[in-house]
Amino acid sequence: MNMEQRKNDHIDLAFQSQITANTRDNRFNYEPLLSGHPEDIFKPFAFLGKILKIPIWVSSMTGGTRLASRINANLARACRKFGMGM
Repeated sequence: MNMEQRKNDHIDLAFQSQITANTRDNRFNYEPLLSGHPEDIFKPFAFLGKILKIPIWVSSMTGGTRLASRINANLARACRKFGMGM
């Protein structure tokens, strides 16, 4: 098995491990994520020439396959749209 196939297999396993949005993992307390938060807690700020609007940083995948490249591009688009770092 070559490296590209191994990376694609890893992506396939990650897709298979996804759960539906209405299924919760009872090991985590979701309440802080679901409840309302005061607007003035986080102030957008400049970082490396970009404005971060929310305090979330998304890690890209490694490259090496077309699928990984598409996933990275989609992650980058979402980060740009919502003002997240990547």
